[in-house]
Amino acid sequence: GLTSPWMFTGPGWGFALGALFAVVGFGFGFRLGRMTRKLAADMSGIQGQPTEGQMLTLEADQRQVYRLRLLQDTLLLLALACMATARYWGG
Repeated sequence: GLTSPWMFTGPGWGFALGALFAVVGFGFGFRLGRMTRKLAADMSGIQGQPTEGQMLTLEADQRQVYRLRLLQDTLLLLALACMATARYWGG
């Protein structure tokens, strides 16, 4: 478990927080994959000129994918920053 005294030092907190950000970002990556497959399925179902309803569905899916991607990228950058600087936390 997380009972080592090192875990309660600055670097321990930095690596633990970075790992938490990374795991949450990884989870959002799975959700992003599902949304991307849904978007691809919706796009492949369009024959000829898309209807108004299909366009609204595609736009909503694209917005969702963009937001999830932005969130995932932010979490992974935070993980990178925490782990890269953990050795300098708390002296």
